[in-house]
Amino acid sequence: MSAAWGCWGAALSTLLSRILCAAVMLYFQSRPGQVITLGRLRDFRLDGAMMKRIIRIGLPTAVENSMFQFGKLAVQSTVASLGTTAIAAQAIVSTLENFGSMPAMAIGTGLLTVVGQCLGRGQPEEAKRYSVYFTKLSTLIVLGTSVLLSVTVPGIVRFTALSAAGATLACQLIWFSSVMKIFTWPCAFTLPNSLRAAGDVSYTMWVSGISMWVFRVALSWFLCRATPIGLWGVWVGWCADWLFREICFIARYRSGKWLGKKVLD
Repeated sequence: MSAAWGCWGAALSTLLSRILCAAVMLYFQSRPGQVITLGRLRDFRLDGAMMKRIIRIGLPTAVENSMFQFGKLAVQSTVASLGTTAIAAQAIVSTLENFGSMPAMAIGTGLLTVVGQCLGRGQPEEAKRYSVYFTKLSTLIVLGTSVLLSVTVPGIVRFTALSAAGATLACQLIWFSSVMKIFTWPCAFTLPNSLRAAGDVSYTMWVSGISMWVFRVALSWFLCRATPIGLWGVWVGWCADWLFREICFIARYRSGKWLGKKVLD
């Protein structure tokens, strides 16, 4: 897009890329021979009962994701008040942290499908076994990506326009978040997909929402404004959010209450 378009160009590019992805997915899903094949769209009919089930599961998840995005905006506004060095360092650290989380996120998506199939076949013990297995696998992957980022981050920041102070701060925050991530992230973000697959979406929504606003937003804001630690306050709040989620989701998993939920009647 032309530089004259500014933010409009970035937004339009994003929209067009998603339209293209949707078109490609519809094309492949419409090809014969798939397990689930979309027929002619003109023959599509709404199923009221099925839509209610989907909304019952999807709405809390949508609210959870929306709160997460609003929380990120609130955190970004806090970072913006810390000066250009902190803004630049935060951009690098958050990007690298997200990049390092992608492989483990894929494991969580797989867990969602596997546990859903196990429970659909009436095999709760298999669902529990796969939940533990996938969470352990996610831990190993997080360990690998965290070590990789910790080792390579000094070289990565050399290719950025960060000042010496900003580069040092970015490296320190990556090292801190990587250590915390190994012990908290898998149970905070992979394990709850078992609960979601079982239909326990309200619990995950409330835990995620409370944790986001109490720790990532409120605690980060307090530490940044009321203490001299600056950008460190954001990441202390961030890691506190991971820890709180981990505690809540482990407790829920061990209680077994999620196994009593029903997605379909």
